[in-house]
Amino acid sequence: MPVLENETCPRLRLRCLNCGMGLVMDVQQVSCSHCGASWPVDKGIPRFFDPSYYWGEHARERAVELLEAAEREGWHRAVEARVAGNGNMLLSVLDWQRTAWLTLLGLGSDAVALDVGCGHGAITESLARTVGWVYALEAIPERLEFTRVRLQQEAIRNVSLVQASALDPPFPDKFFDLIVVNGVLEWVGEWGPERDPRAVQLGFLRRLHRILKDDGVVVIGIENRFGYPAFLGGDDHSGVPYTNLMPRALASLYLRFANKPSHRMTIGRRRQYRTYTYGERGYRRLLADSGFDRTRFYWADPGYNEPYHLVPLTRTSVLNHLRAQRMEPSQVLRTDWRFVARKMLGWTLRFLAPEFVIFARKGVAPASMDDPLTPLLRRALPRAAGELEASISTQSTYQFSRRNVILVGDAREGRPRLVLKASTPAHASKELIQAEFRNLVLVADNLGRQSDRGFEVPTPLGIFQVGRSCYAAQLPARGDQLHRFIARQPRSQCFARLRTELFRCIGVAVEMARMFHGKDAIAPVGDGWWTVPVELDSAPALREMMSETRSEARALDAAQHGDFTVENIFIEPDTGRLTVIDWENLSRGLPALYDVLTLLLSVVPLVGMGERRFSSRRRTLEEQFLTAFFGTGRWTGLFRELLLAACEPLSVAPSQLWKAVVAFLILRINQFELRRSPVAAQTHMKFVVRALEHKEKFLVRT
Repeated sequence: MPVLENETCPRLRLRCLNCGMGLVMDVQQVSCSHCGASWPVDKGIPRFFDPSYYWGEHARERAVELLEAAEREGWHRAVEARVAGNGNMLLSVLDWQRTAWLTLLGLGSDAVALDVGCGHGAITESLARTVGWVYALEAIPERLEFTRVRLQQEAIRNVSLVQASALDPPFPDKFFDLIVVNGVLEWVGEWGPERDPRAVQLGFLRRLHRILKDDGVVVIGIENRFGYPAFLGGDDHSGVPYTNLMPRALASLYLRFANKPSHRMTIGRRRQYRTYTYGERGYRRLLADSGFDRTRFYWADPGYNEPYHLVPLTRTSVLNHLRAQRMEPSQVLRTDWRFVARKMLGWTLRFLAPEFVIFARKGVAPASMDDPLTPLLRRALPRAAGELEASISTQSTYQFSRRNVILVGDAREGRPRLVLKASTPAHASKELIQAEFRNLVLVADNLGRQSDRGFEVPTPLGIFQVGRSCYAAQLPARGDQLHRFIARQPRSQCFARLRTELFRCIGVAVEMARMFHGKDAIAPVGDGWWTVPVELDSAPALREMMSETRSEARALDAAQHGDFTVENIFIEPDTGRLTVIDWENLSRGLPALYDVLTLLLSVVPLVGMGERRFSSRRRTLEEQFLTAFFGTGRWTGLFRELLLAACEPLSVAPSQLWKAVVAFLILRINQFELRRSPVAAQTHMKFVVRALEHKEKFLVRT
């Protein structure tokens, strides 16, 4: 059997008894990377480490309980049942978008990756679905055993699990194309207490540089020492606020007298401050001293464990990201002081961004390093991308999404030149990207045959594959998103201009319904859209309503855009031309008013815009929803006019509007549930409940 063989810190290294080299584990066996000796793991990984050294005994008990439940019930169900109350933990274990940055790297299908500190295997699983082979390194056996069970149940076989110290990874030189260091670099100072923490970090990074192939890349997820949450009193890794802002010696002195114990710093028994983080300049110096001269920094919003927005640290990119904040019913309209402050101090977020994702590339290429995607784009789309010299990419997505949206622009001008829709490690993601591109081509072809049309779509350029990732390219929409365009109007003109543009958009919805009618190439909606949620199942009338609506929709065989919101409609200020983007949800078999109601519900966060309000209290979305559909003022009048204007051309009787609204809200709940967007689903559930409570006040008599 393998034994521990390390005098310095026996808990941090598992070695082979025969030759003393590190051990590698896959889903079937533990083997020596040097002499080839192997041992079966049908009974799990031997417990050579003491996890209480890192976590405490109670954490170890919870880890063992989770592991046993994963073997008994299945890993996914075990996690959902035991971590349901901890949203951050749930995302960190389940969400494949923790590796959203993968689509910016353009790795080949034969790439070899290392996940340092793999934890419960979320990043490891995503990597395994994207690259050729993955090595997952972890020192704590319960986590590694959980990852083994997870991969085995997912039938993933291109992973080797390594139980070893991150400070001394047992791999040959120039072995990896990609190394992931997510939430690890700040902690390595704790693992070498005999040396200065920065020296430990330098040694760690130099070892990674050594085992990285020429032109390989290290992806680092880490906090910004000078991120604005630190100035607002957010806890540092020490468990005590403001210690990351202090000089290191002062932080250590302060920790010795602090009464608040750290929840994670169990190794630093002497209460030394050893979890060093840095600002952008500090990380650049640290990486340069380690041999990485080519670095690219992204602001990871909301964080490196949820890298749903990756924004390059340039003034233009940061300001564009702040201007493009989503305004749809799935999120509360962001008017709190923190959001206002972020917008006012937009350019300073290059220095105050809370968390980073850093690409550190090995090699001697020019300092004006292009995005990794640029050479691929030049080969796949020579006409469209041939003029890109110094490019810059911004990426956006959301939790559990099956696609990423990448804006590729010129680094000097900042405006986007190309839009890429990229697949993710999720099941059927590639097919989704291909289907959306086919929808876009179908709509563009139909519009091309019409001389008088009320809207445009982005020009489709092509679809290509890099490794196991699929990319669909199109030109960006011209103009601004409709809600941003309206928000820039003078206060006194906002409502009137919004009214004018919404009537135009209703006309576009009618035009789309007529254009797509009878198109068999458009896929029908699934059965899961029509179920009544459990929370509403006590109302038999809703089940009957949904059944009737489904029969009527199938008989009508209408097609809808499926996500016709103000953020998916662009307007050119000079010409007034409308462009509709995002054709992912183009579907047949939806009710006739589905797009119209999607549009109106996306306007709900704008209700009250332009009005002078003397109350400092912010309206909630539920209040805005009631004002729009169940009130008596001008906003309710506008929504009534818009709905009645859509009824006649779409052959809907006004007396059916109440049923149409309730059925639409239930359809949206199911759509967001299928997209794994629980916040949006819960918001629409509240809308249904409010609607049922205020039925007698509905804007059209039922």
